[in-house]
Amino acid sequence: MKIRHLFILAAVVLLFFSGCAKKKKQQAVMILLDAARADRFSCYGYERQTTPEMDKLAANGALFLNFFTQGTDTRSALPCLLYSRYYAPSIFPFHPLVPVQRPVDLFLGIDDESMSFPKALGKAGVHTAGISAHAWLMPETDFAKEFSEFHGLNTFLEADEDAPHPTAAEVLDHAIQWIGSHAEESFFLYIHLMDTHFPHPFGEDARYFYEEDLTESERSKRLEQLKKKKPRMLLKDPRYLNALYDGSLRYTDREIGRLVSFLEESEMLRSTILMITADHGEFLMERDQKIGHSGKWYEIVGRIPLIIHYPERIAPRREDALAEMVDIGPTILKLFGVRQPKGKKSDGIDIMAMTEGKIPEKTHAFIKDGGIRSDRYKCLFNQADTRLLSSDVPASQIGGELYDLSESLEEMENLYQERTNDAENLLQAYRIKMSPLFTRFENAKTTDQPTSPFAIASKHFETKTDVPLIQKTVKPKKLLISETPSGWFRSKRFSSHWFFAKPDAEPVVVSFPVPSGKYYLIADINGACILDIDGNQRVLGSETQVDKLNWTPRQVDFGLIEVKDHIFTLTISPHPGTPWLAVKHLGFIPDVEGELGDMDYQKRLERLKALGYVR
Repeated sequence: MKIRHLFILAAVVLLFFSGCAKKKKQQAVMILLDAARADRFSCYGYERQTTPEMDKLAANGALFLNFFTQGTDTRSALPCLLYSRYYAPSIFPFHPLVPVQRPVDLFLGIDDESMSFPKALGKAGVHTAGISAHAWLMPETDFAKEFSEFHGLNTFLEADEDAPHPTAAEVLDHAIQWIGSHAEESFFLYIHLMDTHFPHPFGEDARYFYEEDLTESERSKRLEQLKKKKPRMLLKDPRYLNALYDGSLRYTDREIGRLVSFLEESEMLRSTILMITADHGEFLMERDQKIGHSGKWYEIVGRIPLIIHYPERIAPRREDALAEMVDIGPTILKLFGVRQPKGKKSDGIDIMAMTEGKIPEKTHAFIKDGGIRSDRYKCLFNQADTRLLSSDVPASQIGGELYDLSESLEEMENLYQERTNDAENLLQAYRIKMSPLFTRFENAKTTDQPTSPFAIASKHFETKTDVPLIQKTVKPKKLLISETPSGWFRSKRFSSHWFFAKPDAEPVVVSFPVPSGKYYLIADINGACILDIDGNQRVLGSETQVDKLNWTPRQVDFGLIEVKDHIFTLTISPHPGTPWLAVKHLGFIPDVEGELGDMDYQKRLERLKALGYVR
């Protein structure tokens, strides 16, 4: 009897200690620096000391020298991070005057085998949270809903001209407070900082690198030119733009150092997974005098930093192996000891297992827009060619750019025509990897009504009327004397597109796909028009008509509409007496469950303007 009691006691003790082991708290903080270039970090070899605090983390953790994003802008990169998918629906801009990339994006979903890593952590009992300064990452968005809780700080912190987003100091104050209140539980905290994103203030850190001061008048003049993305002034003094960017990085680094000090003082630094990365890089006039990001997957925007500091498990190392943004989720899950639920799987891998020799190293990195990189070559295929994923079309017919990175990382000498065999080999490797993933993505369609507001640009208006496209920038007075049978033109001005009508233009019917449901419709127009939707006819006009086609939003309200059969159809006519009409966007605010919600779109619009998303 005593022996039996001893066995029972031993079993209880074993269960108690095994339960304690299972309940051992695990904690992680992931900091994402928006538009942060790896080559501007001093730990990546940059000559300026821009990142002394993050250098310390890199020296005592894992630094990945060849880490690549799957998107050259935030809207395309973050879903790849979240779901570990090369193909994933873009994030909506969350504003009825900022257009989605294509109407078909409204119908793209996540496949059934996918699960975000925050959701997988949550199912394993880990509390997940996000704290963001980005104007697009609202708590109402699909991205935010993957976390247990999400704090979009730009909704309640005031912005100013120099900092149109919450600063790193404000965000990390919030993060430190959050960590302190959750220190006794397992958690994953995502922090999105915007200070390395345009625009960059000429503060003390920029002044430190510029090595001279500027008058208030000169600072204002340069800031205005920079906002308009006019590089003429910057070509005369490129030091200025470099000082702005490097100064913003140095400021962010110092604030991250403050968070690290808090973790150290709280005796959490050794046991906390601390990860630092970016969503994409930033052009600083290296190519075509471009300032900003998006576009082709060049090293400047494609190669991003990754530092993982976790002294309890990861010994210091510098890794040359290729790694990608889709690998972050699987790596975090493995570090937490969490498996993907049954039936779910990732496109990425556990990169720590790769660096420890447990799985083979990657031979290539990929981006869905026709990009592949090996340790030597970068190939950017003509993504607009619909035959890109067709197995029987050779690289010579697809076209593209091929760069030998062993000769130069600047990607200026296109060798696509000279090294056709290399281009062909890379194309075949791209097809083998990406074709089945693209098919899976295309099959994951949805017809659900979005919950976030969105806009459709006029370039996506489909019509049977002959509406010629004017490629170059043309002023309205030039269009008025141009010939067109219908009286309508499509006019393109930089990244803006306008549907333009002469005063005597015939009514035109336009349509495009939109998920069925009720929406509050707004129009972004210059001039006055008559809009007809299912016999509901209204006259709309901008408060003033400006005699040029520019990017200044002029929001006018149509009211509540209903889209049926997933197609929106509208008849547009110029209003009699208007000198001309131009329509740029149509905005849709979903009327979910009969409530539009209390959303200050004007305030958000000002933030988007300041960040360069709207001019």
